[in-house]
Amino acid sequence: LEKLGMEMVAVSFFFIAANLLNTKNKEGLNRLRFIGALQVIVAIGFLLLGIFNTNVIGTLASFHGLVHHFSVIAVSVVFYLSCLMTMSLMVMRRDFRYFGLYSGLTFLLGLIVLIFIVSGHVLKNYIGLEERAIAGFNLLWIVLVGPQLIKLTNSLE
Repeated sequence: LEKLGMEMVAVSFFFIAANLLNTKNKEGLNRLRFIGALQVIVAIGFLLLGIFNTNVIGTLASFHGLVHHFSVIAVSVVFYLSCLMTMSLMVMRRDFRYFGLYSGLTFLLGLIVLIFIVSGHVLKNYIGLEERAIAGFNLLWIVLVGPQLIKLTNSLE
């Protein structure tokens, strides 16, 4: 994603988070508020990704590159944790079951790619392709699951 794309993704996560954080404390909605807090962290991470560029391969590490890499790791861990929590909330409700399953699929894809990257597998040479595949699944999550998560919040209040 380009800089403007990163900022738009951040805005999307902020909107989802604002709706989740605005829930009234009924029927154990604390988990939804926690997911909202995780979404705020993801949104801040995407803002940082848009501001700080990565290092060019073969150059010395810079402050911008370190912030970029730290943000990638933080966004990955926190976003996939929120996917796992979203799945646990949605999969038990009939109207939201498939969106919960997609959240689980997004979590699994992120976990698989993380294992490949950490293990130094051959796919390490195709890191750009992996990043784009993850970005595609994450953007699809925003479009498919984000509005349904807000709908779930409204139905529980």
